[in-house]
Amino acid sequence: MEKYRRTEVETEFDPSEMDLNILNKKDYELYITNQGKIKNYVSYGFNYLNDQTKEEPLVITGKGNAINKAVTVAEIIKRKVVDELNRHDLIQENDIEIVQSKDTWTPIEDKLDK
Repeated sequence: MEKYRRTEVETEFDPSEMDLNILNKKDYELYITNQGKIKNYVSYGFNYLNDQTKEEPLVITGKGNAINKAVTVAEIIKRKVVDELNRHDLIQENDIEIVQSKDTWTPIEDKLDK
């Protein structure tokens, strides 16, 4: 693979439907990655839900292998909020979407196949 360069990525979804851009992250969005620690995500989510001035719902998002971690974080936060804050007004919605992508690789050297 070191003799090829990725030139194009085609995806089969409308980006306006699902915003996973971490640069446009709002304070109510919790974007889960594989490298992050569950403890940090749970702490942020719990503190967000504990703040009475917040009106937006907490949105937890994971992509790829981080989907399992995102579901785990949501379950831990839900259990912690019910146990420690004695709140029973939480509603959990799970949306799982599939995004298919196609990578196009071009050779760096002329002798290689496309």
